[in-house]
Amino acid sequence: GRYDKLDNMFFSTQKLNKLFSTIQLRELYNNISTDFIYVNEFRQDIKDLQNKLKLNIFDNNEVVKKLAPVFLSSQSEAWCDSLIIYFYEDAQSLWKPSYWRRKREISKGTFGSSDSWADLPLRFAPIVKTNNGSWIAPYTLYNEKANVFLPLESEASFTSESFVFVDSVFAKKHQNFLEELDLKAPEVYDYIVRSILTHYD
Repeated sequence: GRYDKLDNMFFSTQKLNKLFSTIQLRELYNNISTDFIYVNEFRQDIKDLQNKLKLNIFDNNEVVKKLAPVFLSSQSEAWCDSLIIYFYEDAQSLWKPSYWRRKREISKGTFGSSDSWADLPLRFAPIVKTNNGSWIAPYTLYNEKANVFLPLESEASFTSESFVFVDSVFAKKHQNFLEELDLKAPEVYDYIVRSILTHYD
């Protein structure tokens, strides 16, 4: 092993520690000295230990803050798939409103409004691969319109340059996640708003 300053060391969960390599951690922080420190996350005194040692925490929120399109573009397709599966299964509190919250907001007409998702940061992180190979955030904070659409069944439907589509292979692999993010294929209304009305602004 090697010794290093605690300033450069990050404590994480076993799942994140397994998902992210030291090289990836250094890439995210642009610091060649950054590394993981092993601390059993199930220790009863874990909170006290974190406070005493002032450990840097690499958790789900930190991952979301650090993700950037350039980082994701440099990773393998298999790793990116693993990351999306992790988000879908283990980080739902960062993107998925609870059943009761969804039901309450729908009844009030505020579901998907500018303030509704402000505390769901994964919706505003670049976690969706587009059909041109770039990575984009599903939504922009304080804008309820989606930045990207699911692929169309018929390519002849809406070919407007106003639409950004999810990569078809990515969409098939992560269909449930994308649909639960409330992404959809464009409809006539979307075509009118994005392709026709914009000419009259």
